[in-house]
Amino acid sequence: MRSDTMIGMFLAGFGIFFFVFILVFVLFAIGFFVLKAIGLYRLAQRRGIDHAWVAWIPCAQNYVYAEIIGQELTVGKYTIPQFPWIYIVMLYGSSIVAGILSIIPFIGWVLAALLGPVIYVAYVYVMYRFFKIFEGDSAAVNTVICTIFSIVFPIMVLVMREKAFAADTSNAANAANAKQV
Repeated sequence: MRSDTMIGMFLAGFGIFFFVFILVFVLFAIGFFVLKAIGLYRLAQRRGIDHAWVAWIPCAQNYVYAEIIGQELTVGKYTIPQFPWIYIVMLYGSSIVAGILSIIPFIGWVLAALLGPVIYVAYVYVMYRFFKIFEGDSAAVNTVICTIFSIVFPIMVLVMREKAFAADTSNAANAANAKQV
């Protein structure tokens, strides 16, 4: 066989392998999106959110995720009003701010580089508050698992869609203890 035929066969084989790899990746991404959308949609319905259907729109899904936590978020002694909108601006606006900061030599680069970890910490905290609604005391464990293995998060959202809220279970436990006394 000629060497140019061998190179052509190798490139064709590599192209087919690459195409199949990308196809499998896209199918998994779509599957995980659907799992997360089903879970968020049901959770939003249970929380009484009128526009639960927004969970099916890819980028707007984060708004429903934040609204499940609540319209206001209290962090220590500070209250963040209109939290879902602040969360969306934080997630999607941070890349614009980082781009603008990167124009400024050195100081802007440092600030842009620090912005990523700050946004990630805020994202992990929001995830913790989300799990706190459903898992109560085990929210920290679930947050760590989903932070390390992010592929697990859509599955956990799907599993939690019919789970009782942590406040509901504690109220039910308190009512059961009151009946025993």
